[in-house]
Amino acid sequence: MSSLPDYVLAILLASTFVSSIIVIFGSMCLSVSLILWAIPASIFLTLVHHLTTFLIRGLQKSNMPRIYTLASIIFTFVIAILWLACLAISATIMALLFCGRVHAKDDQPKVVLGLLSGLCLLEVILMAFLAIRGVRERKQIQYTEKWTWRTPQGGFSQANGESLLTFASKPILPMFRKA
Repeated sequence: MSSLPDYVLAILLASTFVSSIIVIFGSMCLSVSLILWAIPASIFLTLVHHLTTFLIRGLQKSNMPRIYTLASIIFTFVIAILWLACLAISATIMALLFCGRVHAKDDQPKVVLGLLSGLCLLEVILMAFLAIRGVRERKQIQYTEKWTWRTPQGGFSQANGESLLTFASKPILPMFRKA
């Protein structure tokens, strides 16, 4: 059994594929505005997240919930917010290009920024879904651990080596001890 559910693996692969397409389209219009450099930064953080998730998946055993740590979930939410910012940036610059407030050498950035906005929206949806499912999986793991039967490591005995049955037969108050 894999430590990573199949849907998470599919989302990570789809996100990696979308990010690689965004690299191609994003590099075509970096000359329009310097603020579009936020897109390669988001791509880099997304790929770092996916690589660490794949590495953790390959190194851990199937019953360890290390993928669903709080840091991983928060980082996934941060990446989703960064992609949302990239969506806003690309849509704003596309609107400014259509209004004529920002000028480009040709009409190619208008079309490319439209495609880029759609791909950024897809990336926001993928990363937000991954983060929300991570929160749900983490809660499920915590609930399961809460109701797991736990026995003491050394069995049912006290620290001084006496069993619980002999401990229970001793008087509770020392003043009533037999002489």
